[in-house]
Formats: sequence, structure tokens, C-alpha cells
Amino acid sequence: MELLLLLLLTSTTSWAFVPDDPEFTRSFYQQDSSRVMVENFLRRFVTSLESQDPLIIDGLLTDSFVFKGCRGHYDKQQSVDALSQLPLGTNFTLTLTSIEDNGSSIRYGIIITGFSRFPIDAEFVLCKRSQQLELGIIRTCTGDSNGSVQKDSLEDMVRRFLDRVERSIESKDVSIISGLFKPDFKFMGCRGTYSKAQVVGILQQVPAGSQFKFNLKSVEDLGFTVKYTVAVTGFGMSEMEMAFLFGRTAQQLERGFMVKCPGHQNFMFY
Repeated sequence: MELLLLLLLTSTTSWAFVPDDPEFTRSFYQQDSSRVMVENFLRRFVTSLESQDPLIIDGLLTDSFVFKGCRGHYDKQQSVDALSQLPLGTNFTLTLTSIEDNGSSIRYGIIITGFSRFPIDAEFVLCKRSQQLELGIIRTCTGDSNGSVQKDSLEDMVRRFLDRVERSIESKDVSIISGLFKPDFKFMGCRGTYSKAQVVGILQQVPAGSQFKFNLKSVEDLGFTVKYTVAVTGFGMSEMEMAFLFGRTAQQLERGFMVKCPGHQNFMFY
């Protein structure tokens, strides 16, 4: 059943990282050739799957393609066979978490929700020259026990999200950073409340090479939401202690607020 993940690159895709300014997004995408290439490939993937033609689907994958799932590895033929027989129409949300241009290939990460009880964290490598997938990997194995996959601890989930936050900030990509937050996200600082758009704008301006770190201090299970507290360094003169509400299903932040207001005022969210 892990091969169903490949289907999630197709039917009725809805991008979870829609920024607040569509006009800015269009111009930004035009300048980002790697993103455009990935999006064009995903559109081609949709058309190929809809054809239900194994020969067309075969053209999406390199001969050496391997999909590394939680319960085994699958070669190109196994992947093509599975994709040729799968029904279309699955509704889900796909959040692009990273795009890394490696010269001859593009490595991109995605979080997929709506397909199972738990979000799926996956990564794919797209060959630029052939416009085919070279590799697919499930980065985080979570799910039902009857699927031979154990649910990770809340702390592991939060730590993975914090790693994603770091990668997103380092990317300087507005769309990827925006995908960290729900549309109505608010951050309550010591001197005011910041909207999602304001927070995304601030994080995009973090200087390249900044040595910021997140020290996870506590995690609390609130059902569909997880509350966690972190000590953050690298964004200003003082360590900042913040708390966030993290949506387990959407894998996005719902709220954030300062736990302690440092004495220095020279930092971004004061």
C-alpha cells in the first residue's frame, strides 16, 4: 500500500502553502526555475496517471528508479504496475517543504495530509535532463499499528517540524516559509500581535548564515493540537522562550506567543 504515495503526487492536488499575495507569488515562481520545473512535472504526472497507460506512466520514472517505503523498497516496474491500477479522485493536501537544486537534479520534500490518519513526510529526486523521477523516500514512518508502522512520539514529531522550520528559513523561499503556518496564524509578542504575512516577511529577511537554534523544552498533547515550548537563539541579542500550538493533521502552526520577554529589545518579535 505504500506505493499509493506515488498517487498522491497526482489527483486533485491542493497546495497548502498558498501565500497571501497571489500576484507576488506568480512573479516569484517565474524567477524560480527549479520550482517551475517541479510544478510542471507534477502536472505531467497528473496527466500520465489519468491516461491509465503503463507506457506513459513508465516514462515518468528512470530505469533505476527506487521507492524506499517503510516496509520495503520498490523498483520501477513495481511502481508502474501499482500506479497503472490505482483509481483517481483522492482528495488531499500537499505542502512543499523544500526544494534543493543539485545541478543535474532537484530534490524536493513534501508533507501529504488527508490520505491517512497521519501526515506523510516524503522526498523525491527529479532528474532535470530526462524529467523523470530517480528516487522516492518516505522520510517519516507513522501510521496504524495494523500497517506495521508505529506512531512516532509527539516529541519526535515536533523535533522533525523544527528541523523543517530551519530548512524553510534557510531556503529564503516565501512559499515554503508560508507553508509552516495556517492562514489565520497569529504570533503574540511582547509589544504586539503579528499576522501570518508579517511573520513570513520577517523570517524571509533573516540574514543568510544566521546561527539560530531551537532548544525544545516541553511538549504537551492537546488532542488534535500539540503545544510545545522552545528556547530560541540566533534571532537577536537574547534567548527567546516561545510557545506554539501545532496542528497535528495539517502539520502547521496555529498560534505562537512569547513566554518570557527578554530585557533586550533588539530582536524581531519583540
